[in-house]
Amino acid sequence: PAFHAAYLEAMVKVFSECTMRAVNKFEATLVEAGKRQSDYVEADMEQEYSSLALDVIGLSVFNYDFECVNKMSPVIQVSLSC
Repeated sequence: PAFHAAYLEAMVKVFSECTMRAVNKFEATLVEAGKRQSDYVEADMEQEYSSLALDVIGLSVFNYDFECVNKMSPVIQVSLSC
């Protein structure tokens, strides 16, 4: 039952929506860097991927949107300080 087509379709939708949030955030960061005429952008990809994973898990398992991609989660802050 876990691999039923309807279930997988719903999961792919969640993955896609969360990934688009991250892509939009990265694009906005690049646009902002361009406005500042910066040659590079520094990003903590471990933090970004952890935020993305928490959003996916929250929506797919708990039906709760942590919105970690768009704002720093205290959960991520704690896990990174360990």
